[in-house]
Amino acid sequence: MLGVFMVKYFKIREVELEKRENYLRKIFLETTINNLPIAFLKVIIPKGVIAKKHYHEKHAEVFVFLNGLGVVIVESNGKKEKFIVKKGDFMLINPKEKHTVRAVSKDLELLVIKIPYIPKDKTIVCS
Repeated sequence: MLGVFMVKYFKIREVELEKRENYLRKIFLETTINNLPIAFLKVIIPKGVIAKKHYHEKHAEVFVFLNGLGVVIVESNGKKEKFIVKKGDFMLINPKEKHTVRAVSKDLELLVIKIPYIPKDKTIVCS
């Protein structure tokens, strides 16, 4: 008898993207772990593009930078911090932290994990 595997396997380079606002993205897996909804996304921010400043009321985001060079600006508790990010870097954005991402030298490619995943939990901040 063959076992049934629960493992999920994806080739991130083969995930086809869709246009969203001023960047490309695709949710390629929505799942639950211990009743906690989680979403996995591939995102590409084109060179020179700045993703709109926004925050999430309830979910955190994990950014794993796969390619490119970028700038992430995070605002929390009245303070602003700028991070230079590149391939291999990792970042955790907590709920309610305002953030924006800009691709600097070429397209910035990243894996985003939303925990817990709550569709439409995004508020654009007007600067």
